[in-house]
Amino acid sequence: GLDGLRCVWTGRPLGAFEVDHLIPFSLWFNSELWNLLPAARSVNLAKKDRLVSRPTLLGSRDRIIDYWRFLRGTNAKRFELEIGRSLLGRSPVGASWEMLAFCGLSEAIETIALQRGVERWSA
Repeated sequence: GLDGLRCVWTGRPLGAFEVDHLIPFSLWFNSELWNLLPAARSVNLAKKDRLVSRPTLLGSRDRIIDYWRFLRGTNAKRFELEIGRSLLGRSPVGASWEMLAFCGLSEAIETIALQRGVERWSA
């Protein structure tokens, strides 16, 4: 399991937690593994159906990538298929898949924000 579980957005230690959609389900109907990460209940309630701000996303990058590595380790085939299809346009191979996927996530968030004019949220 994961030792020292932390809120993906604040970095604060978690006891009980909720699963947050990085990109809200209401905006991008996606419940793939890469899009589901732990958040404090209060943080998840505050974020609601908003996209994270660029500074919040960048500040959370290392935690997002750590959780992605964990999820890949628990269910590699499904994780690689999903993140490859959604964020990479291919299967994640090689040492740099994490940063390429994070760039894909960032691009997806910015594109949705521009297309939908969605309010942004900051931790």
